[in-house]
Amino acid sequence: MKLINRTLAGSLFAGLVVLGSAAHGAVLSFASNYNIYVLGNMTQWNVDSEGRVAVAGDASLTNYGVGSKFSSNPSSAGDMLVVGGNLSYNGGEVHYGNLVYGGTLSGNFGIPHGTTTHGSAMDFATANNYLTSASSYWGGMASNGATTNQWGGIQMVGTDPTLNIFTLSGAMLGSSWGVTIDAPAGSTVLVNVTGDSAAMQNMGLNFQDLNSDGTGTVVRNNVIYNFVDATSLTLNGVGVQGSILAPKATVNFNNGNIDGQLIAGTLIGTGEAHNYLFQGNLPAPLPIPEPSSALLVGLAGGMLAMRRKRSH
Repeated sequence: MKLINRTLAGSLFAGLVVLGSAAHGAVLSFASNYNIYVLGNMTQWNVDSEGRVAVAGDASLTNYGVGSKFSSNPSSAGDMLVVGGNLSYNGGEVHYGNLVYGGTLSGNFGIPHGTTTHGSAMDFATANNYLTSASSYWGGMASNGATTNQWGGIQMVGTDPTLNIFTLSGAMLGSSWGVTIDAPAGSTVLVNVTGDSAAMQNMGLNFQDLNSDGTGTVVRNNVIYNFVDATSLTLNGVGVQGSILAPKATVNFNNGNIDGQLIAGTLIGTGEAHNYLFQGNLPAPLPIPEPSSALLVGLAGGMLAMRRKRSH
């Protein structure tokens, strides 16, 4: 087990990803490459996340798997499970990649294709502040799409080829049996959900050409649900198609899955995360945290020099 401070290395890696992926969801900053990102504490059991997991606070994981999606490309896994505080890990496995924890580590788990490091791999304070600010900023943007309630089912229709914004209340969403979104293929869909409490439960979500305009339909990688006010969010009996941004909310997630990213204030439950990272484009509320380009160039030059030195 190595003892090392990895904040700079982690920030540089994140910055490289941000600079190289501006058109692929980098607007979520350091959270862009994580299937699950939790601003506070996380407790999950008997489930898994196909992709990377980052927890700013403490994590309690039981019979939990991380990173199965990287079986075809293990060398790209990197830091797969990152916990800023204490980690209790009882049963399960980090399938590919590394584990980094900042506090204490206890339990019994597998890590067959990576290392375990005590240190810091992310500037959680900066990331958390950015995500909270971004949620508020996006939540204040004016809607340009139509939202209707059709016999208890919510229909959202947008025609903008670039960005379609919808707004609905948490009460309306919580009482619905399903959500259907119609927006042009290639566009980004932002669904702002208002209210302190919200739920997505016992419902279906799908994409359909409701207005028959022949522009195709948006895909889940370009859809994000922004629970801008919520301090409580229930996900139950649902397969979420798209990503969720709920930085202030305690998210109780059971009996379901998300085909997207889940960004939560606190996460509890047995909900499963599938590694469909957000690929949409949204206006950044402030500069996306990243190291300077000069620092990245210097790092690249230094690494190249070291490589050349080792080759002689």
